Amino acid sequence: MIGGGLRVPKDVPPYVRAGREPMVFEGSNAIGLRRRGFDPHTIDLIDKTYMLIYQSNLNVSQAVARIKEELEQIPEIQNILNFIANSKRGIMPGPGRH
Repeated sequence: MIGGGLRVPKDVPPYVRAGREPMVFEGSNAIGLRRRGFDPHTIDLIDKTYMLIYQSNLNVSQAVARIKEELEQIPEIQNILNFIANSKRGIMPGPGRH
């Protein structure tokens, strides 16, 4: 979910909320995921994935390596990792990382 009227200079990964100006990661879209029938375990893994990417002080490559090592590789996590690997513009930054 992306806030209205925002410029989108970088790719926005799946299952997240993006907002502010300049646009940054604001968290996973847990409400939308629940409405779409995602189970709590899947939502928790998505949250952990984005915590590693945006709140761990690791760069994206390091975070991806940790995700592959530490988290269960369910299809939704693979979707996030594939999105990052195929991003041409890079993914949007987290808060404080403009």
